[in-house]
Amino acid sequence: DMDALSLAELDGALSAAREAAGQELAFVGLDACLMGNYETVLVGSLYARHMIASQELEPVGGWDYAAAVPAVVRGDYDAVLKSYAEKCEASGKENYTLAHIDLEKFNPVKDAFDEFARQLSADAVNKGLKHIVSGASKATAFGTNAEKEGYSDIIDLADFADHMGFDRLRREISSCVTAVNGAEKQNAGGISLYYPLHSADRAEAFIREAADTEYKTFLKQNYADLPTERKLIRFADTGSNENGELHIRITEDSEKYVSSVEYKLFRFVTESENMTRVLSCGTDSDVISDGNGGYTSSFGGVWVTFQGEFLSCSVVSEDEESTVFSTPILRNGEQGNLRFIYTPAENSFDVQGFLPLSTAGEASRIHEVRTGDKITLLYDERTYEYTESLHQGKSLTFKGKGDFSTEYFPEGYFQILMMIRDIFGNVYYSDCAVAEWKDGCMRIEVIDHAAPETLS
Repeated sequence: DMDALSLAELDGALSAAREAAGQELAFVGLDACLMGNYETVLVGSLYARHMIASQELEPVGGWDYAAAVPAVVRGDYDAVLKSYAEKCEASGKENYTLAHIDLEKFNPVKDAFDEFARQLSADAVNKGLKHIVSGASKATAFGTNAEKEGYSDIIDLADFADHMGFDRLRREISSCVTAVNGAEKQNAGGISLYYPLHSADRAEAFIREAADTEYKTFLKQNYADLPTERKLIRFADTGSNENGELHIRITEDSEKYVSSVEYKLFRFVTESENMTRVLSCGTDSDVISDGNGGYTSSFGGVWVTFQGEFLSCSVVSEDEESTVFSTPILRNGEQGNLRFIYTPAENSFDVQGFLPLSTAGEASRIHEVRTGDKITLLYDERTYEYTESLHQGKSLTFKGKGDFSTEYFPEGYFQILMMIRDIFGNVYYSDCAVAEWKDGCMRIEVIDHAAPETLS
């Protein structure tokens, strides 16, 4: 029915294929997005000796079949990976992943992962769940990972284990996995893991469908049957002025539940004497913490532009070398999100591609953005009653290099509010401040303490 492929469906298909073949399958290839996760590999290991799958979203063209088919016939799985990498590099893609898993050597990985999951269960009791969420948040992420894209909540298993101080898992994965990764995914080990960073509701679905493992036990102990109303973050200060920036404070007992803090920014845009719109600029994680429950926005006035037009963009991922952004657009009339990467050392931008929105609300494969494509910028427009609707901005023609830059906002007025995400993915909002950006600094004029607690 053109819906998502479930583990049960995959298991049934491979079981039928093995029965039809009358023997164990030599190879299973998954030329689709986000298939290199532990549960999929676990199913594949029941029916085949080798598997090739990608942890990340795949480009529209997928594998290079002219090279892959003869390579599979002769059992040269590394050649499949090499041809895929060459195809991605030739089209300028650097966020690709593809891995060959020798399933006959997978049992030590299963043993190590069970041991790691038992450590997670013990850490949850002894150190608290925030310790684990912090490690998962630092791991290399795959798929959609921004407000307008949705959240896949898929991370690299070996990288997660590394952040948690469990070295054995990467060693065992490396012994049975050969991975090729683009420059933006160098830490990827070849096998990924679902971790509920943004929604405990999806964890409950995972618990129902996944095979019984020690990791499933960990999730059941910490993410199943959570109460519907769970206010884990409580404000001691819902919004105040601290040297022109928005400041909040949460109670001491709330700190152990904090996963992330960002601020959301809106800009007043005057279109005519009688028309001023309040348009979203996106979110930013540039927030100062005093280490004692206090958080203050740190707005520097610089934002990303496309051909001189300020974007509504959010951070997908970032490390010491680069930051990946996502911005909502129409590409040739189709709605989705434009992915691009900024490298500060080179002061350069590169486009990863376009993620169209499917009817299920999830992103599909990465589509190439070509010179001459019509790009219509999209923004959330906010009313004074705090409702939001989608506003179409300017339509521009994609040129390629030179389209993106970072520029200072012109002087004017902004709305700003803080967002706190707890360890179960719930979001809490501060009061909303109206501030003026002038002479290189922000000056808060009013804070609306009557703003609703939860905004769209």
